[in-house]
Amino acid sequence: MAQEFNKTLAINHELRDRINHIRSERNVFNQLYRRVVHELHVCKKHKADVLQSAAQALEHRYRSVPDL
Repeated sequence: MAQEFNKTLAINHELRDRINHIRSERNVFNQLYRRVVHELHVCKKHKADVLQSAAQALEHRYRSVPDL
């Protein structure tokens, strides 16, 4: 009886260690994911700014060229 109990305790300890390791991996993954999502938002904003600037430059160009 005591042998089974000790075996069960050992298995539970191993499982707890695995769970804790997986939790720490999940935390690292979530941090990296948040960082990548933030960088994506920054890149999208930069892209939108560049497109808006290009559209304004093109509009200014058309306005400055006299009609032929």
